[in-house]
Amino acid sequence: MKKILCVLLAAALLCAAACALAQTPATFALGVVITQEGRSPSPIDYTVRLAAQDGAPMPAGQVGGTYDVTLNGPGEVHFPAITYDHVGTYTYTVSQLKGDDKHCEYDPSVYTLTVYVLNKADFSGFDITAVFTDSEGGPKPDNNLFGNIYTPDPENGSITPTGVADHWPKYLAGSAVLFAVSGVLATRLRRREETLEDVVLTEDDEHDAP
Repeated sequence: MKKILCVLLAAALLCAAACALAQTPATFALGVVITQEGRSPSPIDYTVRLAAQDGAPMPAGQVGGTYDVTLNGPGEVHFPAITYDHVGTYTYTVSQLKGDDKHCEYDPSVYTLTVYVLNKADFSGFDITAVFTDSEGGPKPDNNLFGNIYTPDPENGSITPTGVADHWPKYLAGSAVLFAVSGVLATRLRRREETLEDVVLTEDDEHDAP
């Protein structure tokens, strides 16, 4: 009986191993959302770094266990897909590199990304679950990770959604007032000249009279 059980156990292990070898690798492409408060005159480059912990799989082209992607302006940026061919728990850190725009306050947050790779029920492949946690270990429910703040020079004003600095309306209003005053002065001057012309003509008529 023991022999039979051993044979059955060995057969089950071999079957499981064969199924594992036949499994199709799974891929996961990390996406990160970057936001920006305040409008800049031109889009700012934001660079996000993915760093592997304990030899976790990385996208092709990684350098020294890290991979950087850059996004021109706020929005969502994606890393190349990572391939997983073994069950396991894989850990990464996700951070934003500090840029060189002196008016931008770059979000210094660092997140832990944990990727869980599990067998499908029929051993046909893998199920992947990715979870973000912040520096305090709290869960991050989505991939909206980095919020940056752009503050322009006070003398330049901030840029409105139409692409115009917010101090321009003041300048335009001042210009309008100047134009209005100039128009009034020009009208008064013209009327004065017309009045003087009428006086001269009247005097000439009196001199010409018999």
